[in-house]
Parts: sequence; structure tokens; C-alpha cells
Amino acid sequence: MTPKQKQWQLFYLGYYGETTDDIDGLWGPQSEAATKAFQSAVGIKDDGIFGDHTRDKTMEMISAIQEIVAPYAKKPLVEDGLAGPATMAATVWYQKETGLTPDGIAGDITRRFISTDESIKPVQPEDSTPDKVTTGTFWDDIVYFTREECKCKCGGRYCNGYPAEMKESVMRIADAARKHFNAPADVISALRCQRHNANEGGVANSQHMYGEAMDIRIRGVSSEALYRFIISQPGVRYAYKINDTNVHFDIPKGSR
Repeated sequence: MTPKQKQWQLFYLGYYGETTDDIDGLWGPQSEAATKAFQSAVGIKDDGIFGDHTRDKTMEMISAIQEIVAPYAKKPLVEDGLAGPATMAATVWYQKETGLTPDGIAGDITRRFISTDESIKPVQPEDSTPDKVTTGTFWDDIVYFTREECKCKCGGRYCNGYPAEMKESVMRIADAARKHFNAPADVISALRCQRHNANEGGVANSQHMYGEAMDIRIRGVSSEALYRFIISQPGVRYAYKINDTNVHFDIPKGSR
């Protein structure tokens, strides 16, 4: 990734410069400070060095945003995780349609709005289930989640999305939480391939790599309430609150 593209990544996410005129490809103290601010905000080592880990994190975040703003683009938008004029233009139209300040920057306010925008992921009525193909597996009984939602979030850079398969008990616990609180749920992290797990700072033998763990949130529900519900469920080995909204849980380890 060129220095100019790195600046685009940081600018689009709200950490570098005031206008696109600041994106000049000259890497110096301002770029390093922006990198450090981004790293600190997302919880990775804040050394100010825009290396592979930082690059992958910006691409992961931007790719997820591009998926949301792409339908608002006036021209087809490539969802490649690379910020630029086309991504900014699509973001402007998304912001206009949703009442946000149309500056084209996916800063904290826009990202928070996207994360809680219920129009992105419609709530399924309690008496219905998502349209899905019958598989003859436990997935046929899972009401609120799909296999696709649980795939590795490396975006295809390191794996095909399924380094393993999610364990049935994990999905049933998640389904129970979604039903209990009757509110939209988001899979923050489920399956991880080895390299993506390392990029996320996961332990070497993380249960995410085996489909035995999930990080989840229920919109509008505190992590304290979600944590208390999850630890009450049979089959949970361990759980903890990641932040104010997200909870990690896992099941007993299987054979390796």
C-alpha cells in the first residue's frame, strides 16, 4: 500500500487531515500521529507504524462500510476496503439519506450510526424465520442467524471464510439470546482463520478458529445484561464483557 493510500485510509476513517488536499503521499509526523490515534482507537499496538496489522484493520473496517454505502452510490462501488473518491461520494449520499452531516468521512458518528441502523439488518418477526435453503443440518433450526454471518471477517484475503464450521451449541446460545431480548443482534466475530485471528490479537489456540466461540451484541442491550443471560445458558464454558455492548462466550473445547 502506497503512503498516499495509507493517508486515504486514515482520512476516510476520520483520523488524518482536514481536507483531501492533505492527502499528498508525503509520510511524516502528521501521518504517524494519525496512525497512532487510529491504532489506539481500535485497540491495537499504537506505535505509529502503518504496518500489515494496521493496513488489514483499516481495510476490514472500510470494506464493511462500503458494503453499507454501496447501494447509495451513483456509480458502481468496488467493495475492496480501499478508501478513495468513489467511496467518499457513496458515503455522502448515504449520509444525506440518513440525516447525517454529508462530509463523506466515515468518522465516529457515521460509524456508530451504521452499527445501530436497523434498516441494515431488518428484525425478523417472532413468528417468522429468515428465508433460507433447507440444509438437513442444525442450521435449519437456527432462527435468527445464518452461516454466512459467522464466516471469517478477513474478507477472503487469507481464507474462503470457513476455516471451520460453527458448533451447534454456540449458535443455539446466540439464538436464545436474540430471542430473549427480542432485538437485532450482530455477530462481531465468530470464525477466524489463523492469520486473521493473529491480526485481531487472539491467542494462538483461539476457539474462534474452531467455531467454538462468538463475540456478539444485542442492539440496545448492555453487555452486563447480555453477559448475565449468556452465562445462565447450559453449555457455556466461559464468557466476559468486551466493552459496554459486546460479549464474548465460548463452549468447552473439542478435540484438536
